[in-house]
Amino acid sequence: DSINGGNGQDILKLDAGNIHLDLSGGGAPSVSGFETVDLTADNGQTEFSITDTDVAAMSAEGNAEIFAELGISQDTLLVNGDEEDILNLVQQSADGGSWVLDAAATGTYDGYDVFTYTNGVGLVATVAVDEDVQTNLVNIS
Repeated sequence: DSINGGNGQDILKLDAGNIHLDLSGGGAPSVSGFETVDLTADNGQTEFSITDTDVAAMSAEGNAEIFAELGISQDTLLVNGDEEDILNLVQQSADGGSWVLDAAATGTYDGYDVFTYTNGVGLVATVAVDEDVQTNLVNIS
């Protein structure tokens, strides 16, 4: 299964509530061509799990808002939601990389916490998360 937003700035809206879309595990659908994910639902919690590889596959074009705020143009994802929602940023220790909260970028981008994934080669992915969304850093060995 695959979902493709195509060219341009596209939003993947998960508005059903009480769901968990986990792209980090095997058997997950292939999602590409989306630069924003909206977790906001009127009827319950939405949970979303991704790896750095998922971010790169989803948004190779890059999110225009993140570019305007931070100057980062590729492999960026904007995640909107509310206090009921959860984002799991999954790090796969096999590549030696990790997700970290970028304090400088978070201070620059009002209303968002900015997480970056870096490995031995350099910056791999950037995710700006609505500060209302609970964000978990999950390590899979």
